[in-house]
Amino acid sequence: MGEPDADRRVSKWENHHDELQVFPSCLPGFYDGDGVYKVRFCFFPKSCRYGNDTEPWSYPFVRSGDQNDLSRPNYEFFRNFDRRVRQLRDMGIQADVILFHPYDKWGYAKMGRENDDRYLRYLIARLSAYRNVWWSMANEYDLMIKKEEKTLADFDRFFQICRDEDPISDCGAITTGTTPRPTSTITRNPG
Repeated sequence: MGEPDADRRVSKWENHHDELQVFPSCLPGFYDGDGVYKVRFCFFPKSCRYGNDTEPWSYPFVRSGDQNDLSRPNYEFFRNFDRRVRQLRDMGIQADVILFHPYDKWGYAKMGRENDDRYLRYLIARLSAYRNVWWSMANEYDLMIKKEEKTLADFDRFFQICRDEDPISDCGAITTGTTPRPTSTITRNPG
């Protein structure tokens, strides 16, 4: 998908609070060849050895020290994410929003069923009005299963929540490293 560091720059872009001038220069790297510009990016901050090892400017939930209060969204973080989706829409770019990933040191990969479901419903309610949103259940979901952060049943449930809460948008993507896809599939609503 374009130049080698493009994913890293975009990953930092969506969770950055200030306006960044580097993003438009990345745009040619996000053309898929079929007439669609699409940017895949994670809702939750990423922490990994190679490239994304800094603390985010803010967190998705209110925190006290190192503890998340998963019942209290950080509205400033969510508004910033909304703004990024709008910016992409205004540039004619599809926002492929990755809902979960295994690259976590803040506790978002292990929130538990009730908190996972509440987060999904809240984020879908906020973003489903944007015509450019595509939902991706996870990036490398199989690593989350291997690390016992999620199960296949969890991902099946996430697909169903997406289908129930946003029947219009694209709700079917999930990426894997080594294992077969979950049993759920969702196709775009033709209506």
